[in-house]
Amino acid sequence: MSRALPAPLAHLLCLALLLGACAGPAERPNDERGQRGFAVEAAVKQALRGELGIAATAIGVRSKGSRVTLTGFVETADQRRRAVATASGVPGVTRVNDRLETK
Repeated sequence: MSRALPAPLAHLLCLALLLGACAGPAERPNDERGQRGFAVEAAVKQALRGELGIAATAIGVRSKGSRVTLTGFVETADQRRRAVATASGVPGVTRVNDRLETK
């Protein structure tokens, strides 16, 4: 014997499903960075270019939301420290994962 849901409950359930289907994720699931991540990456790259003594083209910047990973090579330990400090100071960056290597 099948029992039907009361009409108000059925309407509420349909509305919840409809609204849930309309709401998309904040970031696309196939793109970890999303639009905000791209903006953070661009801001970090620009800040690194402005930092004297750091060859910003040798430093890769990837982000996932507000977390940034720096990769690549720098000449000295001081440049490495400055690159991490510069990236950390960019608005929107909450964490820097340092994967830089010193030549």
